[in-house]
Amino acid sequence: MEEWEKSCTFADFYLRSYLRNMKLIVGYINDDREVVSEVNGKAVKMAVLIALLVFLIVLICKLVVWTASSIDSLWNWLGSLFA
Repeated sequence: MEEWEKSCTFADFYLRSYLRNMKLIVGYINDDREVVSEVNGKAVKMAVLIALLVFLIVLICKLVVWTASSIDSLWNWLGSLFA
C-alpha cells in the first residue's frame, strides 16, 4: 500500500466518523425519534460502564488495603515468634 493510500484511508475514516457524529447531532436537534433513541441508548450504556468502572476501582482499593493489613499482621506475627 502506497503512502497516499494510507492517508486516504485515514482521511476516509475521519470523514465517516465526522459525518456519523454530525448526523447524530442534527437528528437529535431535529427530534428524530430513531436518533434520539440511539443517543439515549448509548448514554445509558456509558452510565452503566462508568458505574462498573467506579465499582471496580473501589474494589481494587479495598483489596490493596486488605492485602497490606494482612502482610502487616503476618510480619508482626513472625516478629513475635523470634522476640
